[in-house]
Amino acid sequence: MGDFSLDTQASHIQENPCPDAHPISEVVYSANSQIYSSIEEYFQSCSNSFSGEEKFYYTRMGNPTNRMLEQKIASLENSQDALVVSSGMAALACTFFAFCNNGKHVIASKTLSADKEIFLEEYIPKFFLRVDRIDFQDLESLKSAIRPDTRIVFTEFPSTPFADIPDLEAIAQIVKEKQVLFVVDNSAVSPSCIRILDYHADIVIASASKYLSGSSDCLGGYIAGNKALLSQIESHAMMLGCILSPMDASSILKGSKTLEIRMEKHSQNAREVARFLQTHSKVSQVFYPGLEKHPDLAKKQMRRWGGMIYFILKTDLQGSIRFLNNIRLCYLGFSFGDSMTILEHLSSMSYLGVSFARKNQIGITDSLIRISVGLENIDDILRDLDYALRAV
Repeated sequence: MGDFSLDTQASHIQENPCPDAHPISEVVYSANSQIYSSIEEYFQSCSNSFSGEEKFYYTRMGNPTNRMLEQKIASLENSQDALVVSSGMAALACTFFAFCNNGKHVIASKTLSADKEIFLEEYIPKFFLRVDRIDFQDLESLKSAIRPDTRIVFTEFPSTPFADIPDLEAIAQIVKEKQVLFVVDNSAVSPSCIRILDYHADIVIASASKYLSGSSDCLGGYIAGNKALLSQIESHAMMLGCILSPMDASSILKGSKTLEIRMEKHSQNAREVARFLQTHSKVSQVFYPGLEKHPDLAKKQMRRWGGMIYFILKTDLQGSIRFLNNIRLCYLGFSFGDSMTILEHLSSMSYLGVSFARKNQIGITDSLIRISVGLENIDDILRDLDYALRAV
């Protein structure tokens, strides 16, 4: 480049500065496109990309950093392959739109997290898709609900907000007999607690921003399953622009390295918190898969219980506010899966956009609290909760 003027030298990249470097952490490929030595090389790159080979010519069609994360997720979820997208909701939307078109039918769990409630009750009908909500604890109702035009059966594991545990194998058997896709959201516990596909679901989706990342510094989602199904979803993700940022992919990759050890501590702490809440005079009900009273379905399917607890206070809205305002160590916020303990008042936070009638139908009351138990010392967490509960 020495023969060129300064402004030309400044505007061009330095080619192959360290061709023999072998970095210990994943390289972030932040460029949105590639450059080529010839038009023939470009044609070959496009041809390889569209034939399924891992050649990257434009980040909306594929990125090396994102591909590293997809391979990591496929390993964690024990799937043939995985696809990363811009968020957990993007994973849900791309999956639905890939397999459901005008007039088709979807069956979903009777209770779901807030954004999924809004997606199914308000957004999906705009595309002339029909949705039925059922209790997956009643397998006979599932059999009755499936119709010739049903394309997807969808649930969370565990379901929000009462930590109901569906029998995945039993549902999968019913669904496969009817040639319907079984899709499960695993955001709430992660593959460290359960590998959904091992129980014969067709597709697992999740928010990668939560436990997989573990640090609330990124946004992303993923879809895992067999390659034939993923190829159909990938085209929708590409055309809708639901593409994960390589910087976010790098952050999730870093977080994934400590997933197992974090989930072990999340689960240990959460079980102690659940037991504490279960015996507290200011708490009427606790919902957590790891409690001894929970059905055997949790023990049958889960390696550990995760860090998410729901509980109902013996109070009204003002009492719930007093409880949350007296928290000193823990945080008040929307998200979950971080190293710090985060509490949420579901009715006025996540479910704020859900209609009052629907919240009543689900059971979202002013006294329902969610706690995402973090990695702090358990005695500090319990002391903080006990202090706040005195204000109820």
